[in-house]
Amino acid sequence: MNPGQEIRMAADPVPDLTRRHFEEALKSARVSVTAVDLEKFEQFRRKFDPAYAARATGGSGPKIAWPGAPAGGNQPQAQSIFNNASAAGKMEDEDIYS
Repeated sequence: MNPGQEIRMAADPVPDLTRRHFEEALKSARVSVTAVDLEKFEQFRRKFDPAYAARATGGSGPKIAWPGAPAGGNQPQAQSIFNNASAAGKMEDEDIYS
């Protein structure tokens, strides 16, 4: 290309895509996911997405059954080794290198 020569832009062969184009295409689209598949996905999402579960059920999310926790759902209070003399004494006696 020589200096001073104009660049000619070719006309765009593809017009702008609008909502009308998508609506026209979706008129002939077929459903590819069954109601059973959608329900499986909903169950999966309620189980593994805490934010979705809270919105969908109005609850605070999934309940975790921690090992050793009472069946009523009340979690035992965590004990600090600093407040528990027997645990603190045990830690002092333990030698991690023996």
